[in-house]
Amino acid sequence: METEGLTYKQAHRKAELHEKFYLLEKDLEKIEKILRIRRHDAVRIVEPTEKKEREEEADNEFAR
Repeated sequence: METEGLTYKQAHRKAELHEKFYLLEKDLEKIEKILRIRRHDAVRIVEPTEKKEREEEADNEFAR
């Protein structure tokens, strides 16, 4: 952890906050395991298109 330029008190406070955050992450993982919650990747939302738009896109692809 970078402490360059910080006083002892500031560095100590930063280390305490870092430890608290780490423990919260660990507790969250434990809760997810108990509840069987799996992590997943973000989903890309695809808006539905009308038939004409799809046909135009197909025509454009073949024109290339």
